[in-house]
Amino acid sequence: MGICTLTKGGSRPLEYIDLFRPDRDAFAATLTTLDDAFSRKWERGAALPGDRISTLRKFPMPGSSLG
Repeated sequence: MGICTLTKGGSRPLEYIDLFRPDRDAFAATLTTLDDAFSRKWERGAALPGDRISTLRKFPMPGSSLG
C-alpha cells in the first residue's frame, strides 16, 4: 500500500524523506499562487510558494517534471 501526502508545509516534510518510497508513495504540494505577497495574505501560516517548490524538487519522484 502506498501513501499520498499533500501539504502546504514547505520544507517541514523533509524530516520524513527517509520514509518516502518513490516506487509506492506520492508527495505533492498545493500551489495557489507563485506571488509571495499574495500567498502571505491568502494562505496565512502556510509556507511560501518557493519553499514548496524547493521541497518538491528534493523528493525522489520517477517521471517527475520538476528538476
